[in-house]
Amino acid sequence: MKIKSATLIVTMLLLASIAHAQFLTWETLNTGTTKTINDIHFLDADTGYMVGNDYLFKKTVDGGTTWQDLQVPTIGQAEDGNGDLVAVNRQVGADFGQLESGIILVWKQPLFTVLTADDGESYSENFGTGTPICDAKGLNITPQFDGNGYIKHTVFGKSCSSGGAYTYFLDGPFAFGMSEEDYFGNGEGYTSMDVNPNTNRFVLGHEDGNLLININVLNEPDTVFLDTTGVGAVAYAGNNVWYAATSDLYYSMYKSLDDGLTFEVDPTWIPTFFYPHFRAMEFLENGLGLAGAQSNEIYGAIFVQNGSEWSYYNADKPINTVTILPNGTAFAAGENGLLMRSNEPITVGVKEIELNNSIDIYPNPANSIVQLSNAGNSIIMEITVLDNSGRVIKSYPAGTTTLDLSSFDPSLYFVWISTDKGAVVKKVVVF
Repeated sequence: MKIKSATLIVTMLLLASIAHAQFLTWETLNTGTTKTINDIHFLDADTGYMVGNDYLFKKTVDGGTTWQDLQVPTIGQAEDGNGDLVAVNRQVGADFGQLESGIILVWKQPLFTVLTADDGESYSENFGTGTPICDAKGLNITPQFDGNGYIKHTVFGKSCSSGGAYTYFLDGPFAFGMSEEDYFGNGEGYTSMDVNPNTNRFVLGHEDGNLLININVLNEPDTVFLDTTGVGAVAYAGNNVWYAATSDLYYSMYKSLDDGLTFEVDPTWIPTFFYPHFRAMEFLENGLGLAGAQSNEIYGAIFVQNGSEWSYYNADKPINTVTILPNGTAFAAGENGLLMRSNEPITVGVKEIELNNSIDIYPNPANSIVQLSNAGNSIIMEITVLDNSGRVIKSYPAGTTTLDLSSFDPSLYFVWISTDKGAVVKKVVVF
């Protein structure tokens, strides 16, 4: 006899909303440290760097499988600094001027950012003597002014006085090593930043819940207030789409479709049974993203936005930073030396997204017969139903469009549908 409990149905719907159709799996890597990792940056699929607390600076040349210690800088940190490095990034030099290529490091209490061109054998001051950031959170490096040679560096965080971020322009066709400095911000406590490289619009997330938005620091910035007590992460997702993740409250994910001018609650975000505090977020393009969070109930969580849905995976420890390589491999790093790498790429192409959107199962939830809709007129080759543990429950032959689930126990099931255009996985709840 089947249990038709409203509580059971709601619980299964919640599970269905957070299960991931790709069955993404994660591997925890050995970083050789128990120190907190604050940032990671990869130059390519093999070579990457990590920085963290207590003078942590490491490099990998095998895609994150093994890491070697590098010598940390002895310059650039304030006298009362605690040895924490918060950001690492790559700077590409120009053919003219004095802009040198290398790896940029940012101290939590920076006097200036430092550059190494030889993996820590030597360091030089890069920019920012007298930087008014007493508690740095990160660094953004991006070309500026339509590719005319300027590189914009922005260190953001909690300021020593009135400004929340510090921007420095390096090199240009008429600058040759000269620079322009500018302070901006209407308070203190900026937590994250990203830039639309096509329009040069930047968005800074603030701990009081507002977003600072501008095209360049020479203009007066706009401020967008979200219904939240703080913004934990912002990310540009391509096609003038932005995401802003909050520190708490029920509506944790906001989305902009007009290059950051307005933000609304993301309709694809399904609140889970806990309220995540977001710490990091990154996108390859619209619909392909990664975020890291934590809460009192789930110590660490990795959220993946793939196509038109969000899903999450538990992490053993809080997540501080995430990144996605161009090949789709994802990384998440955080406290106690935690580093996780996805075993499968999260990249999904346009054709796969279109196929996924063209096939559906209804009604859902169901307790007997369900139908398969096929708006794209794909040829159904085979259908396989799996339970929540991945065990095959039943298979259906080619051409099947009606599934009888009346003998299935109440649970969440995955329906694997093979077509002439590829395969998709749909979730169905039996009650």
